[in-house]
Amino acid sequence: MPRIRSLVTTVRIDVAQRAHDCQANGNHRLSKGDRRLGVKKDRSWDNYCLDCGRRILEGDAAKIASLLRAINGDGLVAGDEG
Repeated sequence: MPRIRSLVTTVRIDVAQRAHDCQANGNHRLSKGDRRLGVKKDRSWDNYCLDCGRRILEGDAAKIASLLRAINGDGLVAGDEG
């Protein structure tokens, strides 16, 4: 039987080792020692400030909840809302 795959990519909360800009919003600056959300992308990581990271996770959680409602027959068939 094939292994069940995950739709969730590798994600972590870590500490910035140096100052840099958030990859979602260049106006958000991460300082050395700030906690950040890291998302594995190919062989590297995209790093986001916690404000942007929270918005990303909340949006994805809403999409997953919508798909679960559709699977359970409690909602319309979910499409790719982007």
